[in-house]
Amino acid sequence: MVAFLKELVARLPIGQTDSLLELTLIDGGIHSVWSLTDHMSNDSLQRAINGIPFQHRKDNLDISNMVNYLSNNAFVGDRPNVPNAVVIFVDNRARLNTLSGHVSGLGSGALHNVQRASGDVIIVNIGPRDNSAVAQISTLATDAHHVLSVAGYDALSGIKDTLVNLICN
Repeated sequence: MVAFLKELVARLPIGQTDSLLELTLIDGGIHSVWSLTDHMSNDSLQRAINGIPFQHRKDNLDISNMVNYLSNNAFVGDRPNVPNAVVIFVDNRARLNTLSGHVSGLGSGALHNVQRASGDVIIVNIGPRDNSAVAQISTLATDAHHVLSVAGYDALSGIKDTLVNLICN
């Protein structure tokens, strides 16, 4: 995943007048790694990617918590005149939190808030598509063309061009 992220970021112009990236890891909780204004150059971002604390904490996703975070907190430092995009990577271990993880229970208003706050929402599914968490999270995508699927982490490089085009256009 680190190698893929470095390749992806290398293709994006990074800077105050270009792209800014935030990274948050979401499982049973929200784990902010860096905000939009923490890394203002590609070199800084490349170094930061090396330090991403990928730790499998929980398989349960609290989708309600994720939607609230995206709607209310994800764009601190945002520039109003620059379009936003959110990329959500979901792996095959993800399972919905049975207490609060149902997208259908959030209502269309909450989904609209995510898309209004972010512009484009892109979902990248890593692993089998028959996972109920993936199916529900995919409803957050801007449209069906914004849902990408790969068999495993080693196949991510095959969607790099498509992902860059979705982010930049």
